[in-house]
Amino acid sequence: MEGKRRRNTGRLLLKGLAVAVPAAAALVYLQGRGAPLEVRVISAREGDIREVVSVTGRVDYADTAETLRSETGGEVVYVYVKDGGTVNPGQEILKIDDEQMKLQVADLEIAYNGALNEYNRLSGEMEDRTREIDRQAEIAGAELEKLLGDYEDVKYFYEKGIASKESLDTAYLALKTCKIRLEGLVEARNSIGKTLGGDNLKVAEKRVEQAGKRLDAARKQRRDCLVAAGKAGKINFLFDVSSGSLLKPLVPFARIADPEDLVLTAGVDETDIGNVRVGMKVAFKDVPSMPEQEAGGVVSGISSSTRPLEGFNLVEVTIKFKNHPAGLRAGGSLVADIIVSESKNTVRIPEWAVLRNSTIPYVLKYINGRAEKRPVKTGICNGIDVEILDGLGKDDRVIMPGDARLKGRGERVMISRDSGNS
Repeated sequence: MEGKRRRNTGRLLLKGLAVAVPAAAALVYLQGRGAPLEVRVISAREGDIREVVSVTGRVDYADTAETLRSETGGEVVYVYVKDGGTVNPGQEILKIDDEQMKLQVADLEIAYNGALNEYNRLSGEMEDRTREIDRQAEIAGAELEKLLGDYEDVKYFYEKGIASKESLDTAYLALKTCKIRLEGLVEARNSIGKTLGGDNLKVAEKRVEQAGKRLDAARKQRRDCLVAAGKAGKINFLFDVSSGSLLKPLVPFARIADPEDLVLTAGVDETDIGNVRVGMKVAFKDVPSMPEQEAGGVVSGISSSTRPLEGFNLVEVTIKFKNHPAGLRAGGSLVADIIVSESKNTVRIPEWAVLRNSTIPYVLKYINGRAEKRPVKTGICNGIDVEILDGLGKDDRVIMPGDARLKGRGERVMISRDSGNS
């Protein structure tokens, strides 16, 4: 019974296939016999294509520029150069009012000289006393040497019975007295710092050191009132600086740089920064002296940190110009394309013309009035066009997708009259 059921099921499947196959064949036949589908086509073109990261940045001087700032701050009394002028190393840029500092320096000079005089007085007294003790010790030393000789002579004659015991005692007493006096002078020499106020001398020396440091600092502060150029180049004031202007301490007010030593500083979104490398070429837009297709710059630096801006985290990138574009000035903005990759004279079509079946890209190719599915190998994509590495040649025509009836199985098609690129 079970075998009979299986045979019946098999017969039903065969009958179903017998019906389905002719039906499918009939559908293809009817489509082939019917009016062709109207389509628009584009032709694969040959040309250059680039994948880029577009940025907008600020033109600024490179790190080699010198930033001018006032160490002291104060009111400007003289400005010796004009904005945009050329300066040389050591050339005076501006002067800040130093009248109060001049008085301060004068007061500190008086204090320093007073401390120095007191130190010299104490030091002089100690030196005079030391010289006097040394003189007396030298005399006592010579006398001791003579008395020692006399004592030896008297002792010799005493032992021979010629000199008396009294003469020997007198010679010994004279020798001992001189020796005690010499030892006292040596002790006085060693302890002269204490007996003559050596601690006072150390205090005086410390006061001289402190007064000297205060005087040096004040003199430097006064010298800093005159700001001079440290390098040659063109000076650009960061804001209006004139006589009467107030400068804050350590706040930059101007920069000196080679007019051609400019860079572009731009922020790249952290999602794109992984594609950017130092050394990549850069093309600039809206620069009349530099065509957009020309790589007029190169990425010279990438920051290791990010900065937030309007909900995005940006990484700062520095771009160096290969040649100084005419009319380019610090402070302006510029749009640039960082060239991630590029191909020359390659086949390209619009990105939207490439379809995908699972992960395999393909196009609907127009061949002799038929729509045929053709797999392609893609390369660089710039967001508008995509590079075709394999599967299409120059001038091959691709059907614009959009009609759900097109499956790429040989459907009959005709090119629309308004097809843009036929």
